[in-house]
Amino acid sequence: MISDILMAIVLGIRLVWTVGKIVLRLLILGLLILLLASLVLKSISAESLTDSVEPTILMVQTKLLNGRSAPRKTASIESRFDYGDTLEETGRWSKDHQWVEVVGGETGAVWVYISYVSERSHFKMTNEKHKLVKIRKWPVTGRVIGYVRKGQAVEIEQCVLGWGRTKKGWIDLGYLVEE
Repeated sequence: MISDILMAIVLGIRLVWTVGKIVLRLLILGLLILLLASLVLKSISAESLTDSVEPTILMVQTKLLNGRSAPRKTASIESRFDYGDTLEETGRWSKDHQWVEVVGGETGAVWVYISYVSERSHFKMTNEKHKLVKIRKWPVTGRVIGYVRKGQAVEIEQCVLGWGRTKKGWIDLGYLVEE
């Protein structure tokens, strides 16, 4: 009886040892795969990824525009831009989508209020495909304040990073077709 117990213990230890070796081998294999993946990703330079994307150029649409250190009206002013100045956006929006980061200022990037910049302005677009397209108070997450019906045209007063401002609010231009 004791010999049977000892035999069961020995078999259990061998089983645990064998399973442990398999798990260890799988862990080592996983680490090698992660290492290889990181080496491949490092070989692709960040410049080669970003060089292919043209930055969006925004034009100042007000007499004087302050570039601020943070996306809020009370943040310190780091630079000033005049009407017609062109700004290169960095691709970052504030959480409330009312500010966009542009290249400039002492730190290399500043925040500007989107109501005062535009990629282009005053052109017409039409909702040709969708039953309703939402008009929002602010781009992306602003509350819905109206709709553009199918077949309806709207005058875009300002365009910033794929969003157009009308007299009523902001529209995702991806849903509209230019006339």
